[in-house]
Amino acid sequence: MKKFLVVLNIMWEHLKSILIAVLIGMAIIISLSSIIHNVLKIREIYAEDTTGYKNLVTVGKTRLNVRVEGEGEQTVVILPDFAECSPIVKYKTYSNRLSELNCKVVTIEYFGYGYSLSSKDERTNIKLAQEIKSALTSANVDSPYTFVANGTSSLYAYMYSNLYPEDLQKLVVIDGVYPSSIKDKYTEKYVDDLTTNAVITSYAELSGYARILSYINPAVFHIDQMKEIGFDKVDIKTYRKMIANRYYTGTMKREIKELKTNMQNLQSYQYPSFLTVNQVLSTGYIDEVKQLVKENKTKTNLEKYANDMITNADIQDVVTVEGKKSNLSLDNPDKVIEAILN
Repeated sequence: MKKFLVVLNIMWEHLKSILIAVLIGMAIIISLSSIIHNVLKIREIYAEDTTGYKNLVTVGKTRLNVRVEGEGEQTVVILPDFAECSPIVKYKTYSNRLSELNCKVVTIEYFGYGYSLSSKDERTNIKLAQEIKSALTSANVDSPYTFVANGTSSLYAYMYSNLYPEDLQKLVVIDGVYPSSIKDKYTEKYVDDLTTNAVITSYAELSGYARILSYINPAVFHIDQMKEIGFDKVDIKTYRKMIANRYYTGTMKREIKELKTNMQNLQSYQYPSFLTVNQVLSTGYIDEVKQLVKENKTKTNLEKYANDMITNADIQDVVTVEGKKSNLSLDNPDKVIEAILN
């Protein structure tokens, strides 16, 4: 028995040595990856833009990117969903097609997104709405506008309609956030968990794992799908670069921390009766919520939330489009464009 314990102890010491060596090796690999990532990041941030996508305008004390494409009487302003690394590339299926249909298309990249610089300003509904207004003014884009608000941008569009009602002729909300849903305990927990996960991920980003992931598992970022529907090599390269440089930035982190408060502050919001509105809901979003209801996790009724915001049924509607939640720009852009133009 004594000999057995001695052998066991020797084996344990060897195992500890191996584990320590593995941990040291992993630490070295992570450190090297982080160093290489951050060196590349600095080079990429300051590299000359060869795509023509970079057009920084002054907003407050810093610079924000606004891309204007096409000419036409209708001016469509695309507002990105939360944490989109490169809105200009991600929503190109909308901007290209709309510009071909004689629309002026404006894609705004919020602070911390795409080519825009970072900002330490508060990320409240009012502040974001004011920044959208300032960006359009600085870019010399005149109203009236048709806003295409994706995901969390719906909150900023709601506030914009309160602050600058004369600017908007139409609002298209794609898989939007419905403020009154924050009263639901599941939704409140979901928002809290989303905030926590985003904050943790923002720190992990320092290692450069998002850059690596975009190559070893491109489907996570829908890159395979983008290739299939015709995105060219320049756009894919730009998108990967922005994943590396704009994956959960500090500004995004401050924005997500405000999500619950931003929802609470707009709980009583309804669309102005004069404003034409198309609310686009993906079948994926609807099915996801219905499944949660079946599992007794929530009492949320997505269509009810959408319909409760309508004040003028003659010019305000809810449209269902086949596709995954927050991915309609890739899954079914043509149907969304119909909702924008009709």
